[in-house]
Amino acid sequence: MIPLVANHAQAISALCRRHGVIRLDLFGSAAIGTFDAAQSDLDFVAEFANPAPTAEYADRFLDFAAGLEAVLGRRVDVVSATALRGSRLAQAIVSARQRVYVESAPAAV
Repeated sequence: MIPLVANHAQAISALCRRHGVIRLDLFGSAAIGTFDAAQSDLDFVAEFANPAPTAEYADRFLDFAAGLEAVLGRRVDVVSATALRGSRLAQAIVSARQRVYVESAPAAV
């Protein structure tokens, strides 16, 4: 994983928890080693809890993307894991995805 993302892992994890993201993966140039720090954006696949198409979900999605841009200080593209299901894009990026965050299962009591 590129240092730009790794160095902000805690802030990214906090953002994921705040916006209901249960899994976040990096793909594109940052995942395959062609990232250009001067020009490249960052591409993410986000899996949200409760991804039903509602206004609340849309707000969470957009706020999450804006939060990533603020934390990382550069343009990001976020695609929903739900939107990718069965698409050719999903097939193309599956081998290059790098896990950034995954929600931990709650501890058993």
